[in-house]
Amino acid sequence: FPSWLPKGPANFGAPAHGTLSAAEVRTTGIYHVAFTLTRLWGLDNSKRLLLRNYMNLVEAIDLALRRRMFQERLVAVGKHAAAYLSSSREIFDWIPGTINEHLILHQPDLLHLFGPARYWWCFPPERWNGILQSLSNNHLLGV
Repeated sequence: FPSWLPKGPANFGAPAHGTLSAAEVRTTGIYHVAFTLTRLWGLDNSKRLLLRNYMNLVEAIDLALRRRMFQERLVAVGKHAAAYLSSSREIFDWIPGTINEHLILHQPDLLHLFGPARYWWCFPPERWNGILQSLSNNHLLGV
């Protein structure tokens, strides 16, 4: 892995690890899992469609989270999102589509209207949720 990349959680997936932070989810999903799947599935033709599907999702997310947005990036986000959804329907044809899958197609429009996602995504509310969850309330509401 590149030296500039934060290390992934040591016991990722184990119940003892607990909840990942938003930054850990992003780094693990975009980089660590992508690198690992490429190493594991890169030469396996039976996994090629799954790997391409995941990489399209990763590319759409990575581009949407960049600090600056350009028309070319908007087009690329839309292209990767559409490719991800198309291959998801092909791979997982027995699973019905969801509203989130529909919303990903609108991501380029939202990025165009509001700018880079990092300025309007859910990190601040997630941070406050983490703070509130760490407060001791003895499981009593309103305390």
